[in-house]
Amino acid sequence: MKRLLSHAALFTALAGSAFGSVTFLSAPNSVLDTVNWGNIGGDGTLFSDGQTVTSGLGNVTTINLGTQPGLGGLTSVVCAPSPSGCSWPNQPSGFSAGDTLIWLEGLDTNSNPVGTGPLTLTLANSVFGLGAYIQATSAGAFTATLALYNGGTLLGSQSYSSDGAGDPLFLGGADTIKDITKAVFTVTACGSFGCDVNDFAVDTVDILAATPEPATFGLSGMVLAVGFAVRKRLQRGNK
Repeated sequence: MKRLLSHAALFTALAGSAFGSVTFLSAPNSVLDTVNWGNIGGDGTLFSDGQTVTSGLGNVTTINLGTQPGLGGLTSVVCAPSPSGCSWPNQPSGFSAGDTLIWLEGLDTNSNPVGTGPLTLTLANSVFGLGAYIQATSAGAFTATLALYNGGTLLGSQSYSSDGAGDPLFLGGADTIKDITKAVFTVTACGSFGCDVNDFAVDTVDILAATPEPATFGLSGMVLAVGFAVRKRLQRGNK
């Protein structure tokens, strides 16, 4: 009976493994879908905490702001070398001219700009992975983190460091199973005078694909095999 119980416990432990294994990325990989902030509006369009944007394939994404969420944020179009109808400076890499960013900045009661990050994105439907380029508003190098969640469960987090010029960074991660429902983008440090770590911009969100690792298939087979063996033992015990 003890041996039978240990097999059943093993089956429960293996079958109960709910989450995959996250790999963090510094460049987009196998993009399946995108969340385009241009759907909010043109350059300088204000948005509120709780704003929703629907991806190309219908995944509703909710924007939540961390610091002073009541101040909201605004969209910002990346300028071309000859700027027109834009507000974010042209970049040598990462942000492409014409991209629409969400800029986590609002105005306080004295009309002073105040950062409203960190940024939390919650997806209606779970995905394998996601990522986006981000950049601090203040000039110079910055560091940032990406944390990925399934509901309230942290799946993993990663820190990133920009180059000395502070060019945009890609923060992304992909799991071996489709279990990511939330991402938190945070700037943790920036070097220039007057830096506000909560004041930064985020480009189009890439929804990423992932293929389960071969080991995943092996584990599934093991779960099935153990389950079959336990069931057979139970049947014999009942005869």
